[in-house]
Amino acid sequence: MIIFYSFLSYIIGIFSSQKIWLSSFFLLLILFIIFKYKKEKDKLKPTLFLICLFFTFGIIRPFLYLSGKEFNYDNLIGVVYKAENNYALIATLKGNYYIKESNLEVGDILSLSGKSELALFSHYENSFNFTSYLHHRFVDYKIEKPSINFLFKNPLRINSYKSYCLNFLKSEEKILASSILFGDSLSELSSYDSLSKLGINRIFSTSGIHLTFFIQIIKEKYQGKKYYITIQKLELLFCLIFYFLTGFKFCFLRLIVEILLSIYLNYKSIFINRLLFISSTALIILSLNPYYIFEPGFIYSYLILFFLLLIPKKKYSLKFIQTITKSIYSFIIVLPINAFYYYEINALSLIFSTIIIPLGIAELLLCLPLLVFPYYGLILKYPLKIIYKILTFIANFKLIINCGKPSIIFLIIFYSLLIIICLTSFLKAKKIFKVSIIFSLLFCSTLFIPKFSFNDQITFIDVGQGDSTLLTFDNKHYLFDTGGNLHIDLAKSCLIPYFKKNKIRELEAVFITHRDFDHYGALESLKTKFPIKNIYDNYQIENFNYGNLNITNLNKFQEGKDTNYDSGVYYIETPKKNILIMGDAPIEIETKIMKTYSDLNVDILKIGHHGSNTSSNFEFLKYINPKIAIISCGYKNYYGHPSESVIGNLNILKIPYKRTDQDFTIAYIL
Repeated sequence: MIIFYSFLSYIIGIFSSQKIWLSSFFLLLILFIIFKYKKEKDKLKPTLFLICLFFTFGIIRPFLYLSGKEFNYDNLIGVVYKAENNYALIATLKGNYYIKESNLEVGDILSLSGKSELALFSHYENSFNFTSYLHHRFVDYKIEKPSINFLFKNPLRINSYKSYCLNFLKSEEKILASSILFGDSLSELSSYDSLSKLGINRIFSTSGIHLTFFIQIIKEKYQGKKYYITIQKLELLFCLIFYFLTGFKFCFLRLIVEILLSIYLNYKSIFINRLLFISSTALIILSLNPYYIFEPGFIYSYLILFFLLLIPKKKYSLKFIQTITKSIYSFIIVLPINAFYYYEINALSLIFSTIIIPLGIAELLLCLPLLVFPYYGLILKYPLKIIYKILTFIANFKLIINCGKPSIIFLIIFYSLLIIICLTSFLKAKKIFKVSIIFSLLFCSTLFIPKFSFNDQITFIDVGQGDSTLLTFDNKHYLFDTGGNLHIDLAKSCLIPYFKKNKIRELEAVFITHRDFDHYGALESLKTKFPIKNIYDNYQIENFNYGNLNITNLNKFQEGKDTNYDSGVYYIETPKKNILIMGDAPIEIETKIMKTYSDLNVDILKIGHHGSNTSSNFEFLKYINPKIAIISCGYKNYYGHPSESVIGNLNILKIPYKRTDQDFTIAYIL
């Protein structure tokens, strides 16, 4: 068990390097080990020494890499260790770097010249955090528009080979084949979101499920110890091929480590139980890269593997029943993780993720000939069209339960209760088992209870270059502007996921400051996809009262000059704090507001026009004198917002401020 305890210590160490309070679990582990080995002092000291060693290693391991730095490089030599369609990651003696470049392959050796800077990218609420993704691959800096010279060009061009294999497929059929053979995302499919929530998207992207199926067929055909090593070598060969084809997908790394460890243990005639074997493979993988612990692939696979070991085994005469039982257990085990990533659960996912597996395996069998005979695609497109139609049909089946995003504390309690249930079942402690089941059901039900808060809140949602502010008052929700992006449906990709994450099920009202696209562009999509009671434009609003909430449009000077001049300026009064949302109102409107209103008391100021120098002049900021100012703008936006003059005014007046391009979504309790 010492390996298992070392593994737990290492995991706690990794988490503690990110959140120091999690180190308290290491103290609990120490107390448990002291209690367990209090009568076996010969085992206690080495066990404590090892777990302290692995805990310390877990804390420092995430920082043991060359992070790169800001510098002007000339002829920096590096090797490509990850290559995608439009970018690559480069390892050099000066650190690891991101470069935006296509037509590179793993193994290419390059000479780079260019300026490096922090790897920051445009973002919005709920968008994929590419900066974090790179950091988890030991990359913190990027080289912008580098000059590239090839010192060595890897002759094995996977991207070229992929294009060659898929040459005779188009649209949806090409996406399906690329996913099942090369591990590419199905995200371009219109039904992708529904398939993800059903949990069947991974079945149509090559993974360990498919490899396990093939190996199982081989094992059944060639049973006996004399074939054991041969089968393991075949497993290793298949894994290495698909590990390379899929751009080093995690699931194949896990299988490769498992196979190599199994071969080693077999060679040394060492026997260890399944728990120690899984712990050893996880420890090896996390030693290679501790950030794998935050990868969904690691979380899903090892949670299921560990808890299936804890669940008492029952023998079934039919393999089908055994498969169904495992599927149910797996569904329960990953239930809160699905809620954590998607904020909702499709109750039908258990059914479809089980019955659809044969279709995914059939697709892989159908697509394999493409790897050697691309003309086969002319025939393959027909069965792939049928598979696509089946998936589209299945995606229409929804039984969605909104549960919000569970907290880390919830996850810890849930899995602690699950461990107690498994142990009491194994020990046949029926009374404790029944109490644990009832308590667990009651606890899990809290996920689906509508959110109730005693605190009111104002949230400045990160919508990139745009505005969107959410006010929660008396457990009702009011949205001021929706943001807008010509390339992304912000309602679907940003606003609605944020509402679901926070268990917001309807909006009492949406107030639009003016009809500039970056303020109202997502409205049409939002009102078709999410319940909204009332929608108000700036010209419809003078004064609104919702109990103790008062909303006044201070811009009564609308003359139709332009949309910015007519922009709504919303003064929001609550019993505790007042907020002023300036929209895009220019300096002329600010001047008129100062002359007209002499008693404005502003705690939180939403800076006008994203911090442009056409708004927020010195006299107006001095007159308002807010306790905090918020600037909503996109990272490295085209307009250069916020302007240096506005930032200078805020600094001179000593008004603290926050920016969504730097601080992401910003929330305050009122």
